[in-house]
Amino acid sequence: MRRLMCQHCDYSDLLESSGLGYTPNRHRVLEVVGNNSGPLSAQQIFETLSRTDNINRVTVYRILDVLVDKGLVERIRGGGRSFVYGLAPNRNHPAHPHFYA
Repeated sequence: MRRLMCQHCDYSDLLESSGLGYTPNRHRVLEVVGNNSGPLSAQQIFETLSRTDNINRVTVYRILDVLVDKGLVERIRGGGRSFVYGLAPNRNHPAHPHFYA
């Protein structure tokens, strides 16, 4: 998993402006999604976070659902019944297609 830090996104501001409000766990999930070069599965997000944080798998799934509902993260069909998550288009990230073979 290649990491690509977004130098333009203020994840705290994105959370606040969405009306969600800041929590450390929301921030960390959004940061993992936004700082990767491609969409990630919920499992990949959980594994990345659990390396340095004590976070529950169910918490990650719930946060992803909220971030999708608020339009901060996109849920992308990854083939079959699986989904991956990527940062939703915003002023620093224009919309772009995702292809899976």
